[in-house]
Amino acid sequence: MTARPEARQADPKALAFASGVNKDGAPFIHVSWAGRRGQVTVEEARQIGRQAFEAAEAAEHDAIVVAWLRDKMGLTFHQAAVAVGDLRSYRQDTTASTWGKNDSSDGN
Repeated sequence: MTARPEARQADPKALAFASGVNKDGAPFIHVSWAGRRGQVTVEEARQIGRQAFEAAEAAEHDAIVVAWLRDKMGLTFHQAAVAVGDLRSYRQDTTASTWGKNDSSDGN
């Protein structure tokens, strides 16, 4: 029993998900995109959703930072994009365990 992704999908390149249940009664998710099809577990689908949500939030934040760097700091788009790339790298390299630690160079 399943709802086929192509039945609800107008654009064949769009990412589509549809629920399914296998012959043993276990749930799964059909995934289709750009003419490809696959299946993932319910937990994998949830993880994909979380990652997509987090990426969307980061993209909106990055766009705001780029706009601020261009509008308020006078940077070109390229300069702002490089700065945001550096910020992403710094954010990724900086773990939660480093927050709150004193830097010996600032005298604290």
